[in-house]
Amino acid sequence: FSCGEEFIDEEGQACVCLYALCEAHSHLSTKETIMQLLFSKVRTFRMNGFLWALCAIGLALANAAYTPVLNTALMIVACHPYYQCEFDCWENMNQKFILAAFLSIVTITLLGVGLPVALFAFLYRRNQLVAQNSLGPEYEGKYTDPETTGLHMEEWRRFVASDHSAMA
Repeated sequence: FSCGEEFIDEEGQACVCLYALCEAHSHLSTKETIMQLLFSKVRTFRMNGFLWALCAIGLALANAAYTPVLNTALMIVACHPYYQCEFDCWENMNQKFILAAFLSIVTITLLGVGLPVALFAFLYRRNQLVAQNSLGPEYEGKYTDPETTGLHMEEWRRFVASDHSAMA
């Protein structure tokens, strides 16, 4: 099944839409768009499994907690006036403040430095895998030039915009 509708591309040539469901010819209501997003997530879950869902939820929670948790940890270490009523801070340290400061420093190290480094490492590894899979010597340079691949950037943009699970 393909869309089959004819349209004029940017160069003025008549083309036929070969996508099963494309952004330009999809006339979905808001409810149907939300359902499409949900079904794409279910499809991605079925393709990638439970561990993928667990990692995606964990990463979303880590990103959501990043700013508030780091803000609190930095305020404790810097002895912000908001916490001075709870601790005597660095001048007269007690066991409660030492524990809070230690845990705050650990949090700043693990979440403040570790999360961005881990995200960079994941993206770097993913980039290496894409380069290895599409630019390897066995392809003899076939996929290095976008004009010879047959997949132009505008077509790719429309595909990604219409299928939200394409980049998941």
